[in-house]
Amino acid sequence: MRLPLPRSEIRCQLNIPFFLGDAYFIGCDGYIIMFDVTKKSTYDSVPEWYKDSQRQNDRPVVLVGNKWDVLQRQVAKKDVRFHAKKGLHYYEVSAKAGYYLKAPFLSLARALVQDQHLTFIDHNDEHKLDDSKSPNKGATDIAKKDE
Repeated sequence: MRLPLPRSEIRCQLNIPFFLGDAYFIGCDGYIIMFDVTKKSTYDSVPEWYKDSQRQNDRPVVLVGNKWDVLQRQVAKKDVRFHAKKGLHYYEVSAKAGYYLKAPFLSLARALVQDQHLTFIDHNDEHKLDDSKSPNKGATDIAKKDE
């Protein structure tokens, strides 16, 4: 007889396609919409990308601003408000430097399994991401949905 795994031991794999058109939204359970804080045009596209992501059904979305470590920002953190309007979590990361990369994925995974205590276990220390150097450490950028 096989016993079910406790929730704390559930293993899953995240399949993350890169956005290349509407076809990639089909069959997805959730989305990470990423824009470049050094290119305002990418932030201006976020509402359209969000609308596209919700065409199939209401799915969890996390908004991510990339390149937080670049000084030549065109999108100031205080000007990023789309997430608050839609009740989305927002994170700023640096893909190049590897800072704070786990947080958006963990946020999305928690929304998908509806468990805010879910954690990631990294079995490969050499690829471990160091979120301790992130400017978001301890940040409260998570917006609540409007009642």
